[in-house]
Amino acid sequence: MSDPTGLPKLFQPVRVGDTPLGHRVVFAPLTRCRANKRGMQTGIGVEYYAQRASFPGTLLISEATYVSSFAQGRSPHAPGIFNQEQIASWKRVRCTGGRGQRCVAHHGCSQVADAVHAKGSFIFMQIWALGRAARTATIERKEYPDLSCVSASDIPLKGRDDVGHPRPLTIPG
Repeated sequence: MSDPTGLPKLFQPVRVGDTPLGHRVVFAPLTRCRANKRGMQTGIGVEYYAQRASFPGTLLISEATYVSSFAQGRSPHAPGIFNQEQIASWKRVRCTGGRGQRCVAHHGCSQVADAVHAKGSFIFMQIWALGRAARTATIERKEYPDLSCVSASDIPLKGRDDVGHPRPLTIPG
């Protein structure tokens, strides 16, 4: 039985979970490092993702995004998702207007997800914690100088002199 649309399977709609995609081409994550020094997406990030969402029904996977300040240690301008300002830079936030709270939408909120959704496309976030691949020197320069590189084991990466010896994540017995 042939496909009635005549389109190759690659260009036929598909459902990923609850998300109806217009085709099977997915934009893979690329590290852009265009966030500001606080890990917030900027206007250039909104433009970047909106451009890649131009064909309705496209699925984009975001660049690697740090889940915690403790998970950083490699790319100083990679985005984060571990505080309200960073969250606001990925999605739309309504102004609290006059309730004594700072409205992050007026302080650099880029609204990446809104820009992608406005094009009729979808975005999933790739979350990032570096573990043993983190550069120890970068971690120690952050706001928590007592942090150490942790991983599932204490086995260091071979051939990587720029990373430290990880401390294994264990629960004392």
